[in-house]
Amino acid sequence: MWYLKFKLRHRDCIFAPLVKKYNLSIEFFPLRHEMKGKNLYTSALHVTKGDEKDIKKYLKDLKKNPRVIEMEVSKEIIFTLTKEETDKESYEAIYNTKILYITPGYNTPDGYEGWEV
Repeated sequence: MWYLKFKLRHRDCIFAPLVKKYNLSIEFFPLRHEMKGKNLYTSALHVTKGDEKDIKKYLKDLKKNPRVIEMEVSKEIIFTLTKEETDKESYEAIYNTKILYITPGYNTPDGYEGWEV
C-alpha cells in the first residue's frame, strides 16, 4: 500500500482564499457528494482555528459566496453544503471510491490545501 501527502493551491476554492485572508487554519471532513448534471454538490464539516474576531469575519464573507448553499455554525464547527460546476472526470478523480483519505483535509494560513491519501 502507498501513502501520499500533498499540498495544493487552487484559486477557485471557496475556502482557502478566505482562510488566508483571515489568517485561520481549518481541518475539514468531507461528508457527502453528488453529481447532478455539471454541478457537484458537497457537504463537509470544518473545524476552524484562529482569532474569534477573524472567524466571525470569515463566516460573514463565506455567507456571501453564491456557491455556499447552506451553512450552519456551532462555535468553531461549521457545516457547509456547496455547489460547484465541474466536469465528470475531475469529479471522479477527487471522489474515487478506491482512494482512502486517512486524515482530514486542511487549509493553512498561507492559502494552501492539504490532503493525505
